[in-house]
Amino acid sequence: MVGVPGRSKACSTCRKRRKGCDRRLPGCGQCEKVGLPCGGYARELVFVNSTKPSLSCKVATGALSEALVRSADEERYLGQFWSAYLPNGRALPSDATQDALEGWSNTIQALYPTDGVLRKTVLAMSVSSCGRDEGNIELKERGLRLYSSALQDMAVALRIPSKARSDAILTASKLFSLYEAMFGADDRNKVTQAKSWIVHNSGEISILAARGADQYIYGHAHRLFVDGRLHLTLSAIRARKKSILSNQEWKTIPWSYHKKTPKDLLLDVLVEMPRLMEESDILQSCDSPTQRDCCTKMLINDCWHFDKQLREWLENHAPKQILRTPDTESPTLIDTTDLGSAHIMTLYWSVCIILYSIMRSVMGTEARLPERGDIKAYCRNIIRTIPIFFHPAVGTFRAHLATFPMGLVMRNLDLFEPEERAVEQRLLESCCRTQGGAAIGKFLKSLELDTIEQKKLSNIKGFAL
Repeated sequence: MVGVPGRSKACSTCRKRRKGCDRRLPGCGQCEKVGLPCGGYARELVFVNSTKPSLSCKVATGALSEALVRSADEERYLGQFWSAYLPNGRALPSDATQDALEGWSNTIQALYPTDGVLRKTVLAMSVSSCGRDEGNIELKERGLRLYSSALQDMAVALRIPSKARSDAILTASKLFSLYEAMFGADDRNKVTQAKSWIVHNSGEISILAARGADQYIYGHAHRLFVDGRLHLTLSAIRARKKSILSNQEWKTIPWSYHKKTPKDLLLDVLVEMPRLMEESDILQSCDSPTQRDCCTKMLINDCWHFDKQLREWLENHAPKQILRTPDTESPTLIDTTDLGSAHIMTLYWSVCIILYSIMRSVMGTEARLPERGDIKAYCRNIIRTIPIFFHPAVGTFRAHLATFPMGLVMRNLDLFEPEERAVEQRLLESCCRTQGGAAIGKFLKSLELDTIEQKKLSNIKGFAL
């Protein structure tokens, strides 16, 4: 595949303005800088296929090959994917909004051309996304074949030390778990999706650990690490097992150069929750009254320590503006500042739910906690905020924002009286009926089924997610 000589590769807007174009997807940075809509690249590019006839024949018969990656369709699939995925179909702004949300989508676009495994993984997501949006079964199957091929290529890459520790491979591993959450639903075995997601998260943790905390101080590696802590911690919360992310070096070294954002500080508390859960479970099986009392006091002291950190965070770092819930029926643009604030606050309320649930479990259900320990209040706040994530302009990016708080609230609906629970449940179900909500609903159902299965195997009294 080669570009036709003499044909500009800039977007149509930059070509008309005779300006330099960085060819970023879904829209170029030059257009974003001056506030103009990017006209895209599709009509400005012509590709000729230089592959051998035998390879083209294989594609025609449906066999997976690199020909798909080296075709003009690639531009269309990528453009459609980023437009459907990103809030407002645009790259996230390089400001505090990006820190509150997740800036690694920009990292994907920067690293995409550098590695075959990552390129195939991104294309698998793009083709699968187009197939789902268009109701095209052939495209969905092609996306699945690309995904399966990317998994095979990853297995080979991980045996090469220089590739296994690259930013591109870490990015691909993150995308594998995202692919499962977005496209991994299996109607024949609903629990498979959750299990695959957990496996990929474990693989990502292994890649992180192999490189060491000092490899995530600068550049793309730092961005990938700070944006990956949330979903990796969710796996640890579900397993109720301490994660390496709560070790001191992983909470300090990656920020040797960068200052921690409010979201970083909040996640510093969240990464400790799996450890508290594990200690709570150990406490339940302790036979020695003396040891049990000692461990209980230590655990309660830890809980009050994190309670203090959360109060300080709320006072010093919580968004100051009032959250405005937009009209979810309107397809107009969403304010990314509102979106970032909603994400930060639902994350804060979720951490509170987990912490005070642990405290009630350790101290007893009759324990008198301060008013801020009201778990139902945090659930109500989340339920009334998450409609922001289902605004049409948010795109499939909502999977990063809505899945954790929604799943957590669903696990705690039993705290409400029947009539009130019915109201809260209807509000949640209305989100799942929106465009994009069905996929999240299926994923949460798969996680619930896996939780039930693991609960039977381990005899653990309860899960937070």
